[in-house]
Amino acid sequence: MRPVAPLATEYRASATLYVLTAAAGLVAELATRDVAAVRVVVPFLLMAAVTAGVLLATGARWLRTAAADAPRLPRGTDEEGGAGPWRRAGIEVGLVAVLMLAGISAGRGIGAVIAGIAAGVGLANALSLLWIRRREREGRVRLLRETPARLVASGRRPLFTRAAR
Repeated sequence: MRPVAPLATEYRASATLYVLTAAAGLVAELATRDVAAVRVVVPFLLMAAVTAGVLLATGARWLRTAAADAPRLPRGTDEEGGAGPWRRAGIEVGLVAVLMLAGISAGRGIGAVIAGIAAGVGLANALSLLWIRRREREGRVRLLRETPARLVASGRRPLFTRAAR
């Protein structure tokens, strides 16, 4: 079996890096475009809201179901250290940042749209993190997720529980 990582750490890393990247993209788009701020901020907010809504509607349902059905972590399963989730999130968000910079360079507000999508992902992950922490506190367990076989992979990997320490 693959090692596991704390689910809360994975969501915290992703939410933090996506929100910071989105904020930087919004500031860069505002600084480089010679248009009224509203023409940058409105697409940013619209994409953030749509993206967060879609991700919460689909991902939150999966998360709740997977957490409810999560078996106990098998004995002897390795738990990944703290840097792994941050490294994976950094690589994923780095790819988004490259796309966002290309969008900003292209002009026409594409950077604001990509930054808004990143903000929506960050917001959805931050709200999911709140649910994960509440679930762990109420159930007196830690939720753990199998680490991906590749550097970047789907978030819908098997979940496990371990008694809270």
